[in-house]
Amino acid sequence: MKYREFAPPADLQHIVHFYWTLSTDNTAPAFSPFQTIANGCTGLIYHHTNNKLAFAEDGTNKLPRLFLYGQFTSHGALYMSPGAQIIGITFHPHILKMLFGLDANEVTDQAIDADLITPGLVNKLQQAETAEQCFQLFSTFLRQHIRQKESSNFAIAHSIDRIIQSGGNIPTHKLYKSLNISERQFERRFKQNVGLTPKFFSRVIRFKYALNQVRNNNYQLLSDIAFDNGYADQSHFTREFKEFAGLKPSGYRSREATFLCQKLEQAVAV
Repeated sequence: MKYREFAPPADLQHIVHFYWTLSTDNTAPAFSPFQTIANGCTGLIYHHTNNKLAFAEDGTNKLPRLFLYGQFTSHGALYMSPGAQIIGITFHPHILKMLFGLDANEVTDQAIDADLITPGLVNKLQQAETAEQCFQLFSTFLRQHIRQKESSNFAIAHSIDRIIQSGGNIPTHKLYKSLNISERQFERRFKQNVGLTPKFFSRVIRFKYALNQVRNNNYQLLSDIAFDNGYADQSHFTREFKEFAGLKPSGYRSREATFLCQKLEQAVAV
């Protein structure tokens, strides 16, 4: 299994965190599992080989050749065939509606056939021989969509930035009051653009900061992480960690399985 990340062109960095590739060799077990976590990210994934990424270990429930995925609200698993390569784009949290005209909450915890909203892109990608050529096609496609739909909700983008800078601990009322809109209006617009409520997104960001401490072994006691990140107590922290990562902090091991948003500074940057 080999995972790599690639910086997007400078003119696309305001919508794309990074491009990435993930491949397995021909000797890998059939349908090797990759654990995923709630991570605040959305994106596109393309199967560069004919092997399909699948939800189920027996090879059923196969995903489309090119698919768009929304926010995750919990942990999960994907399964990949031996000798397969997948190529992806990881977007900023508020980009889906701007690029594709989709309410982001409609694709939360979903994977949809991107050929339905990006006609012709799959055919072009199938002609590409290398990952670099796929990246070029992605970049061309995104530039065309930006020119056609260059309208982003800057108020929501600013709110996302404030949530991230606070480590997920800014009170929601400070966000909507600063925009001079009601709580209901703010939550509706946030869900349309991000796919999660502001409070749930804040929980995910707080989890990501805590996860970073666990990965870097930057603590003496688990209660230190709970305190540093604003959890009520250690049991609260452990419960949320397990909800989003699928296991307790004490059992977590950094692994390539969380490839959909591997680096904290990239996963939460805007």
